[in-house]
Amino acid sequence: MGLVDELTNPADPADAFHVVIPDMPGFGFSGPTREAGWNRHRIAAAWAELMRRLGYERYGVHGNDAGAFVAPEQARQNPDNVIGMHVNQTGSASSWAPPWTPTPC
Repeated sequence: MGLVDELTNPADPADAFHVVIPDMPGFGFSGPTREAGWNRHRIAAAWAELMRRLGYERYGVHGNDAGAFVAPEQARQNPDNVIGMHVNQTGSASSWAPPWTPTPC
């Protein structure tokens, strides 16, 4: 069994792991936006709504490049839903103190 199989189809279904990778509005496959104002606050709110509509109540967030500013904002806006955050850029979350205590791995 490979890593993908272990994460998506584990022996215990409660251990299943999904990855949701939305495009940043205006970039990638999302196409141009129709209105201004797609900043990190609005994108974080939109992604939280996406996760809610997909049925995820608790999830981790990750961001790199511009997403490294969205991930901390999503955690700030949704402390009851975001169980962990990872960013690949130092400085993007440097002034951010989580409202929750991360669980050690």
